[in-house]
Amino acid sequence: MSTFLQLSEDLRLNLEIPGNTLSTVVGQTGQLGAIINLIKFANRVIQANHTTWKFMQATVTKDTVAAQADYNFLADWSLSDVRVIKPLSFWIYKTSEGVSNQSKIGVRGYDNWNLQSRNTFNNSIDATPGSIINLPNGDLRFDPTPDVAYSITFDYVKKIQQFALDADVSNIPTDYDDAILGLAMKYWGMSQDARDILSEGSSIYAEAMQRLTNEQLPKITLDTTFAV
Repeated sequence: MSTFLQLSEDLRLNLEIPGNTLSTVVGQTGQLGAIINLIKFANRVIQANHTTWKFMQATVTKDTVAAQADYNFLADWSLSDVRVIKPLSFWIYKTSEGVSNQSKIGVRGYDNWNLQSRNTFNNSIDATPGSIINLPNGDLRFDPTPDVAYSITFDYVKKIQQFALDADVSNIPTDYDDAILGLAMKYWGMSQDARDILSEGSSIYAEAMQRLTNEQLPKITLDTTFAV
């Protein structure tokens, strides 16, 4: 898969900017710094076009522990890339019994739960959770508090990945590197009033985005999402 450094070097070559092969993206200035920033920007823009890109979806299974109700994605489950959860995707089962006994579990908005169920939650004994609450700070609360270890499987949309280091790899599959390069070329052509580069970049970007849209967007989307 193409790295941030490789994409930046490819753009340098496409723009015919003179100089030696890029050895790092860190600390570059002038024209090199400008093209590196364009690769960073193009990578973000394309990821942000749709929350339903297939390459931005993930499915995980994580565990609760007895007597703990609230879970932070990073601190408790080592998930640093959760952008929004898909509330209709949650399944739960006792870890000791295995996935064959899994069942659906619903996710409730905090305001609804706070009005209708907070007092019940505060006075309840630990048991099999019947619902999950999406808290205002993005954490998940299990109601009632788990009495034993449970495993939770759910889907989420990844955060937009930010290029920073040489070896960083985009969420966008490498088959569509041309989308990043084409968009960066287009921006370069606009900023430099270079019409040939603008035209070439626009053409490359349009073709790559057509493939990306055809192959990486679902035909039907039924689920909703909760931001975290």
